[in-house]
Amino acid sequence: MKRGNKTMTNLAPRLLIVFRVTYWLAVILLFIAAILVTASFFIADRPPSSPSFWSIGVVVSSILVAIGLLVLGIQRRAAAIAQLLPEGKDATGLTVHLRFLLIYLTIGGVSLCIVMVMIASAVVWRIAEGFAVFG
Repeated sequence: MKRGNKTMTNLAPRLLIVFRVTYWLAVILLFIAAILVTASFFIADRPPSSPSFWSIGVVVSSILVAIGLLVLGIQRRAAAIAQLLPEGKDATGLTVHLRFLLIYLTIGGVSLCIVMVMIASAVVWRIAEGFAVFG
């Protein structure tokens, strides 16, 4: 096999590991942010008294959990598709396209992780100041 014609089998173990770890980290960060937003109403020094702030917090937490489940589903399905490819040379070029898809999805997952770290740290700072996230 030539160096320029690497198949998915040469790249798949490393790329799949990086892809799966990135997406699991994103899911964990999304769930942590959802839990912190909800918990901020109970552990804040000055919790909000208006029910609208409670409903906003519940909606935001639900959206974060839904995005986390969506990311988890993308990770599981993309990894399953990558493992279905046959070993050896692929005449259709599917392995090349799948490799690029996994690379693009991994870049998106890293970006999502960066955003979620910023959101989670902002929530923690808001709680540390004694306030609920909303209210």
